[in-house]
Amino acid sequence: MAALALSLLVPAVVAFVGVTALWPAGPGGRTPLLRACVALGLGLGFSSWAYFLWLVAAGPPGPGFVAAELVALVVLLGVFVRLRRSWRAADPAPAAEPAGAGRLGVALVVVFAAVCAARLVQVVGLNAQRPHSDGDAIFIWNLKARLLYRAGDDWRLLFGFANPNNATVALAPPDYPLLVPASVAGCLALLYAAVAAVRGRGQGAIAGLALAATPWFVHLGSAQVADIPLSFYMLAAVALLVLYDAGGGADRRWVVLAGLVAGLAGWAKNEGCLFVAVLFVVRLLLVAARSGRRAAARESAALALGLLPFGCLLLYFRLGLVPAANYLLADQGGQTTLERLADPGRYRAVLGHLFVQLFWPGHRLHTSSIGAVVLLAPVYRMLLGRAPAAARRAAATPALVTLLMLLGYVLVYLTTPLELQGHLRSSLHRLLMHLWPLALLWLALASATPEEALARGKEAPAG
Repeated sequence: MAALALSLLVPAVVAFVGVTALWPAGPGGRTPLLRACVALGLGLGFSSWAYFLWLVAAGPPGPGFVAAELVALVVLLGVFVRLRRSWRAADPAPAAEPAGAGRLGVALVVVFAAVCAARLVQVVGLNAQRPHSDGDAIFIWNLKARLLYRAGDDWRLLFGFANPNNATVALAPPDYPLLVPASVAGCLALLYAAVAAVRGRGQGAIAGLALAATPWFVHLGSAQVADIPLSFYMLAAVALLVLYDAGGGADRRWVVLAGLVAGLAGWAKNEGCLFVAVLFVVRLLLVAARSGRRAAARESAALALGLLPFGCLLLYFRLGLVPAANYLLADQGGQTTLERLADPGRYRAVLGHLFVQLFWPGHRLHTSSIGAVVLLAPVYRMLLGRAPAAARRAAATPALVTLLMLLGYVLVYLTTPLELQGHLRSSLHRLLMHLWPLALLWLALASATPEEALARGKEAPAG
């Protein structure tokens, strides 16, 4: 147990020191909770990365693995300290943080903290009832974790399950990435911290409460599957780019950090690769429209630099270990795909299933709470008003990423070689959880805060 705790602690410490060294002095620069959330996600990703690389290079990890991590910690600490000293002199003066929360903001934060504590108790209870969870957690993620740990020098047999003539192997697709068998992260604190850094603690608490009030999100968070970790990395990457935009786009260290986190999204689940592509396209278009093609090229280079470590790892995993194409792509021929896209019944099925999950009260998958927020969002915007122009500018990235990812998921369903209704029933609710934190970030940035709305009410002339 001590060795396990140490093996997780060392990458987390390295990640925190590294994030602190890279963390710019801008909006969010003095938000330790946000920094800690990003560092936790990177630390868990580095732990998975280091374990996999050790397997490839030296075989099953033993005592030497922990010793190597300790040596790496000492070396990296020295590097990060020198980097921080050299960058500190060049850092601009920290930008003003959002004003402190008034009584309403403090009350919202207290309520949010209480709800988080209740959800934590719920997650602990669910894990106690089902220590190995069920469904995909057993047949995919925990199965792979056990094979990585117990198979010794034969761990590569994990990727030998691919047999298109045997339907039973679909329970453990070999091309699913390997982050989740080693780690799981959450989103609540990250969403609160990201919104609070730009729009204040009251607005952050409202966004966090909306996420905590989604029953299926909490269920998946305790289910030991990849969807909530993927959601965490997607949210973290977009939040870092939001901070970059909120700071006027002056410090591309935000972009490098975003690339690092986006790479972990690809390492967590196949949908993360779609997210990386969408993120690149969205930022390229936005920055080119705002600042020109040269600025867009420079930002894309910074994003690619951050993506490089996990991008190379994922490329080796895909080309060097996985023996077969993804099962969703295996039966995609030109004519077959066009026939599916031309079938109006598939569009009705996808949109109908989406409508039922979002807006049908009491739906068994508990995603109707998302629909309630979607319906109430215009009312919320009308009551509180629009955010200042700078916040709306920062909201463009989560807005476009959410919409393009949703379109990408719809396209996958329209062209899926699997039985469509079964595919929708088994996965749509989980895909919605990938995008839900991003949508809440978008809404929180684009809307005025309660404090801003109250201030406008006091300034309005009488009569």
